[in-house]
Amino acid sequence: MKAGNYGHCVAFKAEVMALTMGLELARNLGIQNLEVQLDNISCVQILQNEELSHGECTHHINYCRAMLKDANWKVKISHIYREALSCILEEDSRGVALPRLITS
Repeated sequence: MKAGNYGHCVAFKAEVMALTMGLELARNLGIQNLEVQLDNISCVQILQNEELSHGECTHHINYCRAMLKDANWKVKISHIYREALSCILEEDSRGVALPRLITS
């Protein structure tokens, strides 16, 4: 997924908003198995934690959590270091065949 423009905001908020859009897209496409790799460890931790979230992104976090609990699909959320993600995106942009983690 390409980067979006969320105006001036912290990286955490941008990550949560991008995840929201990505999950909605995957759900609308009928994807049943999805692996999401985020480079923001705080985002991964808060999504995997059941505690109530407070703050600017509360609505998006709770919405993502609800989508992740949907029984109609299996979603794995994991952390990936930014450097590894940059290599993947660079290889993908050059047309190098990469194994796809998304299957329907």
